[in-house]
Formats: sequence, C-alpha cells, structure tokens
Amino acid sequence: MSDVPPTAVASKLTPFGTLIGVLFRPRATFAAMRDAERGYWWVVLVLGIISLVLVTVAVVPIEAKLTQDVLAAQQEGVQLSAEEQAQMEQTQAIFSSQAMLGALGIVGGIVTMLIGFGARSGLLFLFGLAFGARVEFKQVWRMGVWTMLPGVVRNIASAIAVFVTGELPAAGLSAIYVSNTEVAEASAALVAILGKIDIYIFWSLVLVGMGMVATSKMSKVKASVTAIFTWLLGLGWVAAWAVIGQQIGRAFGGG
Repeated sequence: MSDVPPTAVASKLTPFGTLIGVLFRPRATFAAMRDAERGYWWVVLVLGIISLVLVTVAVVPIEAKLTQDVLAAQQEGVQLSAEEQAQMEQTQAIFSSQAMLGALGIVGGIVTMLIGFGARSGLLFLFGLAFGARVEFKQVWRMGVWTMLPGVVRNIASAIAVFVTGELPAAGLSAIYVSNTEVAEASAALVAILGKIDIYIFWSLVLVGMGMVATSKMSKVKASVTAIFTWLLGLGWVAAWAVIGQQIGRAFGGG
C-alpha cells in the first residue's frame, strides 16, 4: 500500500470505502483524502443524524416520564382552582410531550453537530497555519469532520445501551456520581467535563493527530499539541455552558 502514489489511492476513494478506511486504516485514508477530489464528509453528517434519531427514540420516553414526575412533585400540596388545574395539566402535557422532546432533541442535536464540525475544523485550520502548514481549509474541513466519527459511534452505543437496560446511562466519567443527589451537589463544570471523558474522545484525539500529520504535513509532536489543545478548548467551552445553564436554572428555580 505504501508504494502506491497518494493520488492513485485518492482517485479510488468512495463514501463507504472512506468510512471503512477511517475506522480501520485512518493514517492511509487521511493521506489519500488530502489529495482527493472529494472527502465525502457528508457521510459523517448522515450517520450523525441517524445516530441522533436512534438516541432520541431511545431516551425520549424515559425523559418524558422523568419530566412528568418532576412536574407532579412540584404540584403536590398546592391548592389550585379548576381553571389553574386545567392550565397546569396542559403545561405538563406540553413539556412532557414525547413529540416535542423528540423534535427538540433531533433539531438541537443537528445544530450542535454542525457547530461542532465548524468549530473543530476552524481550530485545526488555525493551528495548522500557526505551525506553518500549507493546507486549504476544505482539506482540513473534511478531515476535521471525519475525526468526529467516534462521537457518532458513541451515540449508537448509547442508544443500544438504553434500549437494552431501559435506563439513561451516565456519560463518561460522570458515572462516579452514583446518585442524582451527588450530581446536584457537584460542580456543574466538573460534571460536564467528566461526561466528556471516555474512550471515544481519546479515539477522536488519535484521529486528529493522524489527520493533522497527513493533511497539514506537520510533525507528530505538533499534531499531538494541536489535538490536545483543541480538546482542552472544547472542554472549556462545555464547562462554561454548564455553569451558565446551572446559574440560569438556579435563577428560575429559586435555588
């Protein structure tokens, strides 16, 4: 395989072949992708949407039940008029609607995924320029998108776990918190960061390193630094939004 010119390998890339290549021969596939006319990044988008649908179908019934339980608990001991009771039941029906939760989950997931594509590719491109790489953004874009394939695999594995167990699995290392009380008392930023640390993120980092070496022609050391700093910036973003969400929840919940 090493004796075959990259341009010859690149001309043979196909959507399915690229998928198999990133899974089992990432180094050679990223090298071929650099000079290919097409990188077939849309395969990751399609698979990502499919995985989002699977996860949504799996978790929405559980989330709807949890929402109903929370709203019912808030209503206990509260005396309401007939009109207020009707409004409360209507509100419960809306916020625990599986259709609404499902639509929000899928739409929000797709938007988040596209933002992730752009953010990662943009960061990798900037790191490449900083390290003196001569590369086009479109080359980094398709490589960057393909390095997010492990996240798609994570979603599929999570959906299968929910279908099998009927329970929502803890994300990443956040499983160290064995009860909802512990989670509620813990730092939102810490819980969010721990939830992003799993085998899939390390797989993704390895792909980033290989992809940067193959696409930007940088050294393994520079590629490793790029992968680590990109990951740390992502964790910082996740932690910041977790803190903001926690503060908003406390403001509206009076906590």
